[in-house]
Amino acid sequence: MGIRLRSQASAAEVIVVKGSDADVELLCAGLAMSDGVAGEASQVSDGPTLELGKRYSDPQSGIEVLVSKAGIGPLSWDGRELVQAQAKQLPASD
Repeated sequence: MGIRLRSQASAAEVIVVKGSDADVELLCAGLAMSDGVAGEASQVSDGPTLELGKRYSDPQSGIEVLVSKAGIGPLSWDGRELVQAQAKQLPASD
């Protein structure tokens, strides 16, 4: 996918790693994200911090995004809050 989206409510920016065919908008702090100009960080002061370099996903739809610029969230898709993806365990080398 590789689409870069910017929050209209905070400084957050994401890159879509896995998308969905559904006609639903990705929301950040309650506002739709866009590929236009980023919002002002001061617009939202309360909410969970989206961490730089972390992936967030919605297991039900399969959408996954990578945070390319930290900011205030949360991220949500179709009424569900995206959860931070956990690192996959690598096999132990003996």
